[in-house]
Amino acid sequence: MNIEKLVHEKVLAVVRLRRPHARAVTADQELRGDLGLDSLDLAQLGAEIETALDAPIFEEVAVGAVLTIGDLTAICEETLAKLKRAS
Repeated sequence: MNIEKLVHEKVLAVVRLRRPHARAVTADQELRGDLGLDSLDLAQLGAEIETALDAPIFEEVAVGAVLTIGDLTAICEETLAKLKRAS
């Protein structure tokens, strides 16, 4: 599974709720600053990512504390790796 691609797709879907003509997002974009996501958008994004990955990604780090899309991808990858090692 390509976590980076999944995260980018989920972020873009939430961004398109506000800006329907958005075409792409990049790893260095800030979720709040560059993309203008608010706390409700971030909550929705977090829920969609956890559902897609079938994993509790945001138990240790709140999605609202994540700065960039790249950071979000890294948190997903790290959490999935921890869960895999624990099982």
